Amino acid sequence: AFTRKSVTSYQAIRREQTKPISQAHFAMGMPSFSLKDPMRLPFFFLVNVLGGPGMNSRLNLSLREKHGLVYGIDASFSPYQDVGQLGIYFATDPKNLKKAQRLLLKEIDQLKIKPMGKMQLQKAKQQLKGQLAMSLENHNAFMLRMAKSLLDMNRVPNLNEVFQTIDSIQAGLLQELANQALDTNEMSSLTYMPERS
Repeated sequence: AFTRKSVTSYQAIRREQTKPISQAHFAMGMPSFSLKDPMRLPFFFLVNVLGGPGMNSRLNLSLREKHGLVYGIDASFSPYQDVGQLGIYFATDPKNLKKAQRLLLKEIDQLKIKPMGKMQLQKAKQQLKGQLAMSLENHNAFMLRMAKSLLDMNRVPNLNEVFQTIDSIQAGLLQELANQALDTNEMSSLTYMPERS
């Protein structure tokens, strides 16, 4: 039988490589909360605010809508049995890479410095609940999610149960999580730059 090798150590690595591409591609991330960690859902919520699929995620509003540096940018969180993974990715014109990176770090810092306002927090909760409810309409994705829940947790959480957890999340907890789990000094990064002709 296959036994998963546990992650016992992690050290941030930063690499840059050239490729026969036209844009600069940048990804950064680090280990995060596991499926069994009670902070898993609040952290998923925080990452959704930072760079989730909504057009009003902070990274999308800053890097795409306000500054026009990227076509798309996203942050994602994938929890597993013993560890999770946080990832952030975007592509941009090489001359805009440094500015895009600075804006990315600024948005992460803002989550640490300033707690979300009451109205902003409520809107973010409604958006996440809407995303989860809409995802149930895709039957294949719904069945896969149920199977994954059964395999990982031996149960399928009720949607109302998930909604109650989301509703209980407070701005102070999100700020604490940002400071605890979004340490950019501990994030690894990979940059692909176009080869110079």
